[in-house]
Amino acid sequence: MVCSTLFTCLILISESIKCMLNFNSPPSTTDVPQWKVLIYDHFGRDIISPLLTVKELRALGVTLHLLLDSSRENIPDVPAIYFVYPSEENIFSICKDFEADRYESYYLNFISPISRELLESVAQTALSEDCVQRITKVFDQYTNFICLEDDLVVLRPPASQSPSYYALNRAKASDIDVEHVIDTIVDGLFSVFATLGVIPIIRCPRGDASEMVATRLEAKLRDSLRDSRNSLFLTSEAGRTAVGTAPMPSARDTSVTGEHRSGGPSFPTLFQRPLLVLLDRNLDLATPLHHEMSYQSLVHDIFNIRLNRVQVDLELAKDVPTNEGTNRSEDVRKKPAKLEQYDLSTSTDRLWREFKGAAFSDVAEAIREEVTTLRTYEKRMGELRSAMGLSAETGPAADSTLTLLDDNTARLTSAIRRLSRMGHLADSTALKSSSGRSMLNKLVSHGSAIFFTGMRHLIGRKSYLPFTRIVSQLMENKSGAEVEEYRYFDPKLYRRQNVDMPRFKQPFYEAFVFVIGGGSYVEYQNLIDWTRESAGGSVSIGSSNNLVGTVSSTNNTTTNGSLVPGSNDASGSASSASLSSSAPSASARRITYGCTEVVSPTEFLDQLTKLGHEL
Repeated sequence: MVCSTLFTCLILISESIKCMLNFNSPPSTTDVPQWKVLIYDHFGRDIISPLLTVKELRALGVTLHLLLDSSRENIPDVPAIYFVYPSEENIFSICKDFEADRYESYYLNFISPISRELLESVAQTALSEDCVQRITKVFDQYTNFICLEDDLVVLRPPASQSPSYYALNRAKASDIDVEHVIDTIVDGLFSVFATLGVIPIIRCPRGDASEMVATRLEAKLRDSLRDSRNSLFLTSEAGRTAVGTAPMPSARDTSVTGEHRSGGPSFPTLFQRPLLVLLDRNLDLATPLHHEMSYQSLVHDIFNIRLNRVQVDLELAKDVPTNEGTNRSEDVRKKPAKLEQYDLSTSTDRLWREFKGAAFSDVAEAIREEVTTLRTYEKRMGELRSAMGLSAETGPAADSTLTLLDDNTARLTSAIRRLSRMGHLADSTALKSSSGRSMLNKLVSHGSAIFFTGMRHLIGRKSYLPFTRIVSQLMENKSGAEVEEYRYFDPKLYRRQNVDMPRFKQPFYEAFVFVIGGGSYVEYQNLIDWTRESAGGSVSIGSSNNLVGTVSSTNNTTTNGSLVPGSNDASGSASSASLSSSAPSASARRITYGCTEVVSPTEFLDQLTKLGHEL
């Protein structure tokens, strides 16, 4: 029997952030929250943005949230909570706030552990400015990653730094540059498992960056286990939290004097440990270039999803008369873009939640059914209001459904308008240049996967991508040509043994798949589809629930496949939805997909083109 994890990474990091915003104490629903100011850097903002809305921040007492490098006024009677990466620039800005006597008290929370040198710099400034007593808490939060969904984790947005695939493979990359990228990945993965409170078993191919990451991550996890005073995993390994109890994720209290105190996570551990599969992007160059026709992949391909948000040109979403379609398209291109931002939230947008992994045609059919249901609902409500002598105003349920349909219809319509441009973009790719053609030889060996995957999709056959096949063999502990050379790491072993044969012969029911060099929504959805198929359950392709083998209808009321306006469309936050779900059966598998960043086919092609120019 396998005990499935109740708390996902999304829930745990959300609880960790809420705890931090409550001055690193468990949030209480009975007490009135104390007002405070939240100061974060760009990375801290990216971490919080997919987790909490502005309304939720207000409910937690955050009246103002500002960037650390922005122009800020003194607010001497309000405490300030800092959530920043411990860089020299950020520490310098914090010390400037001490000198300016900017806030009443200071709660310093660092995304990753602060070095002793920078901690001493903070202490010296606090002593010189006589504000030591106002620095209330200093914490290492171990939140050096961005959780986009229950089963999707990235280490950084694509635009934040140099793309990881190019950074690891460029011709002029020095050993120091490569090691910096590797160390960043190791720190992010360590933060993920410190948040989860579990020690994984690590598998990776030989050579390239994945083996370097696996070796360093294993050493870091083993060192943490040996340090009984500061380990982030000992509390989790010692006992389990009662089911339904809100978790308290890991955070290390770092006082100004340099002492450390660990507060272990209360994460319900598994009877069987999870599997961490580290994969190199070089193993499969074709998939990131694949233009998949599923809803989520198509939206990312065209609009470039960033932190679960997209910007849609509303001019492209307008209806085009059939007799002037060509002229209208040319006119739209000349007009300035009227951009509208949309949140792709699985907790509030039920169409997105259920159909993000579905085929484009299925999404269009779902919207048609929603419109039909809404019109029937409005007709009946209108007849009822007329019989009662009331004004013909739509109710809040219909308004909410209409807004939801408008959002999804705008995204779909704009996507259709821009699909015709993709052919023109393909003609202007780097394959015209000699350096670009040199990259073609490497892609030809992988390119057939694009053709056959697309053909199987059109004729309705299920095809699994290379990474999905590798993960399935590793989770099922089956031998195969693709995984026979994969290395095996167990951080719980006291000494590293030069034995790559798995010590556990049972299949794994939970895995964390991490791609070094950039991932894609196509890969992510393909892995989730495999978990559903392997469970043998009749789960709808539109469902976003990654706990396979169970079909829950507690959160939505459906009629003939369409959602009825006024039904319980969202179960509140993501955490409440997951906490209320039933545990999966023993045969259910769960996969969390992670990558350095999610790239679109165009972005990945740009990286390949730059590498081709350097050959």
